[in-house]
Amino acid sequence: MALDIAIIFRCKPDDNSIHDFVYRISINQLNEQLEAALTERVRVLIRSKTHLEVYQIKGKTNTEEMLTFLNTMFAPKGLEFTQIIITEVHLPNEIKSPLDMKAQYGSLNEMEREKYNFQMRLIDDEEELQLLK
Repeated sequence: MALDIAIIFRCKPDDNSIHDFVYRISINQLNEQLEAALTERVRVLIRSKTHLEVYQIKGKTNTEEMLTFLNTMFAPKGLEFTQIIITEVHLPNEIKSPLDMKAQYGSLNEMEREKYNFQMRLIDDEEELQLLK
């Protein structure tokens, strides 16, 4: 299982933060530290959810714990994280296929339910019309 994540962050606009960002961390260090922090946080996130919940998390921005963790970790380096979005969820095919089918059947069941309700409404309307005549 793997997640693709988009992160929006910036260097805080005050002079101290800019100084800290420029002199306290290199781009390579930032990449390594960010990857390690995200990997650890993703493991925590995934372990607390079922496969179906993880599969449905795509596009969600409800990653407040990750955001708080990153802001705490990188604040001394002058960075501020504003948003984390899970852009893609990659599951093994043996797990993904049943989840896709489950989602399709759920949609089909909902559609059939709506069709049934519509047909019943037509019958009720027709009976009411006959009574009025």
